[in-house]
Amino acid sequence: MYRIGIVEDSEDEIAKIERTLDFFNIDFDMSYYFSERTYTPENIVEKLSSHIIIEIQSDKIDGLIIDYKIVLDDIIIEGNEIYREINMVIPKFPIIILTEIVDEPEGKTYMDADKVYRKSTFFNFESRTSKDMYTKFFKNMDHYRGNRQRYRDELNKKKETLVSEGIKKETILEIVDLENELSKYENIGNDSSDSLLDSDSIAKAINLIKQVDEMIDNEKS
Repeated sequence: MYRIGIVEDSEDEIAKIERTLDFFNIDFDMSYYFSERTYTPENIVEKLSSHIIIEIQSDKIDGLIIDYKIVLDDIIIEGNEIYREINMVIPKFPIIILTEIVDEPEGKTYMDADKVYRKSTFFNFESRTSKDMYTKFFKNMDHYRGNRQRYRDELNKKKETLVSEGIKKETILEIVDLENELSKYENIGNDSSDSLLDSDSIAKAINLIKQVDEMIDNEKS
């Protein structure tokens, strides 16, 4: 099953997304992040983005579809601002932007043009282009889930090795590399309860190992 988040203010376009997924016989579950919550134009980008990041962190959605223009109290909110907030925290999370004016979001320096889809094409589910768009989105969600789980598993194994074999520079560096990779797929944070070492501890441990190595080298010379 694909768990897809929707940021859209139009019930008609939400229905179009659902009809297209039904047409492709996709097993999906929707989470709606606009119609069921109360926001103001001043706080919608920050609060909505934060809420979605928590949902991603809790494994509640695998991908996100955002309308480029959302109207709230007669004020237009650009969906790419929500994209940017989430992308800065979890850059590998699958997100697509729906718009009729493709050039507008593509012109943003932080936008990936491959993530911007024209609505009329996206909803034309009998066309080959629409099928290709959805297929790409599904594959991106598959890759995201697979890579995230792989990095989680590898990281847990290295942490177990650190506990069973003691602190070794090679193991610590491998943990740092794996945490850096995992941070592209989820917001691991230094205060995460399942994080064995925070960045300060890692830095101190590596410096201590270097100092010991230098003392040994000095004694040998």
